[in-house]
Amino acid sequence: FSCICEEGFSGDNCDILLCHDFFCLGSLSICENTLQGPICHCEEGRVGSNCELQSGEHRPWSRCNNATFCEASFQNGKCEEICNTPECLYDGNDCLHEESSEE
Repeated sequence: FSCICEEGFSGDNCDILLCHDFFCLGSLSICENTLQGPICHCEEGRVGSNCELQSGEHRPWSRCNNATFCEASFQNGKCEEICNTPECLYDGNDCLHEESSEE
């Protein structure tokens, strides 16, 4: 048998993820396809498995476990529970507003 892989995958069982346009963040970051999957080589000043963090910056969510998601939902008016931690600044204080309105 042989598999016809969907776009973005390869391998005998279509289980190897390939690089795609936005896999590595940063205009100069480079994605390399390997047998283990894509690996990002980040441009200067970016770090993280997808170059999603800026190195050397003391951003409020730099210690947040879900930094990429929490940064995107920061102060959007909705409390995201996975961002409701001190390290994630309580989702940009969205969660603090919900807590105070319940009292």
